[in-house]
Amino acid sequence: MNDKDAASIEALVRVATANLHEELQQALDARVTIELAKGVLAQQYGVPMGVAFSLLRAHARKTDRRLSEIARKIVDSRGRFR
Repeated sequence: MNDKDAASIEALVRVATANLHEELQQALDARVTIELAKGVLAQQYGVPMGVAFSLLRAHARKTDRRLSEIARKIVDSRGRFR
């Protein structure tokens, strides 16, 4: 392997690592938002967290939208489904 090949491989690894880091951060952010939405629903409706997640998931399925999208709207609107 020559220096040019090594530099190319190093650049590819850097890009792949940066992409992975970004994807993991987005997944973590979505998970945090989902947990917040569960808390909002649990508090608003007086239900356990598991029931709140079921409500969240059911609404996402019913409206054919991503769970994280519904969760963001719930957190932003303080619990009102849209």
